[in-house]
Amino acid sequence: MGMITPIRWSSNRNASALPPPSVGMLR
Repeated sequence: MGMITPIRWSSNRNASALPPPSVGMLR
């Protein structure tokens, strides 16, 4: 979570609409 930026994670979550942060880490 810390490694991934909050802006990028927010954008990815909105685009992918995924609840778990695992997706951001995977990507």
